[in-house]
Amino acid sequence: IGRMAELTRREGVRLVVTLIPTKEYVYREKVEQLGIRPDPQYRQLLRHEGMRIGRFAAEMESIPGVEYVDVTAALSAAALGNRQLYPEDINGHPYAHGYRVIADTLAHTVDTGARPTAAGVYLLVMPDGTEKLVEVRQDGFRIIDTQTWSGSLEQLPLISADILQQLDFAGYSVSP
Repeated sequence: IGRMAELTRREGVRLVVTLIPTKEYVYREKVEQLGIRPDPQYRQLLRHEGMRIGRFAAEMESIPGVEYVDVTAALSAAALGNRQLYPEDINGHPYAHGYRVIADTLAHTVDTGARPTAAGVYLLVMPDGTEKLVEVRQDGFRIIDTQTWSGSLEQLPLISADILQQLDFAGYSVSP
């Protein structure tokens, strides 16, 4: 990564790096929330994973020209919701929604802000894991009543609270 940083810096390109945590680490708060008492091996795995993430982040931040983005908090917050981010089997790769959380988190760093948020319907995942439908319009954004939404939530792009804070609140809506 140090060599990549040298090459990208020379070319005037930003190098943004992340580490995708294990699904066990992502679900640690959900496990606690559900009142599950994990065995000592699981707790040790979580400790080691937290230390590895911390070491990796420190190493990345020590390399000139590298921007490290921690996606762990966003994944853990999304894991508290009802949408499954990872398969229940031994496969450790996220489902599309998990990758969407990662991509949206990275987008906050790589997005220059030069383009406005496109009008449309988005999914907002709150810090407590609840989901809200948001319609972005010319006059700002509206919160949509999810009871009246007939479309698929899975296909909606995510929007962050940070982006919404830059827009005017235009009220609530029964439908887009």
